[in-house]
Amino acid sequence: MRQLKLAVVASLLIAPFAANADPIEGGVGFGGGFAPTGGTGLADATGIDFLTAYVLGTSGDFAAIPGFTGAAFTDFQFSPLTPSTIAPLWSVVSGGTTYSFDLSSIVVTLQTSSQIGLKGTGVLSATGFDDTPGTWSFTGDGAGSILFTFSSVTAAATAVPEPGTLALLGIGLLAFGMFRRRKIA
Repeated sequence: MRQLKLAVVASLLIAPFAANADPIEGGVGFGGGFAPTGGTGLADATGIDFLTAYVLGTSGDFAAIPGFTGAAFTDFQFSPLTPSTIAPLWSVVSGGTTYSFDLSSIVVTLQTSSQIGLKGTGVLSATGFDDTPGTWSFTGDGAGSILFTFSSVTAAATAVPEPGTLALLGIGLLAFGMFRRRKIA
């Protein structure tokens, strides 16, 4: 019986450390204005300077952000990506939650005299959530209008339990085994 009590006390001590935040799910879209840099226009641009940015639409965990909430964007070079990670590329504060996105890869999908398209990957951080990998895309036109979107990448199938969760499971199994052994004896 002493071992069972010890297992229960140990599990109660570990329980506060076993809790973890959830990954961010959903998407957010931004609109605003930009200016191409590093060339004479969109066709030979190598960077983006953001003039204005605001939230256009949200889903999932972003749904609490009201439309037209202002966003802070960091200007960047995409050819080559300078620096190799832009942290943060964007950030939004709404309802006590700060959302920020660190850009880690860029691929040019379209570049003409009237349009530019970029996409890539990065990591989103938000107050009360686990850092979450995601994809982003940027589309700009010759009038200087932008559409920038972020979507989280759900990796539930590859999720790995944290050590605290594994410890609780182990203690529970140990307590069950000891209880069963004592009952048989």
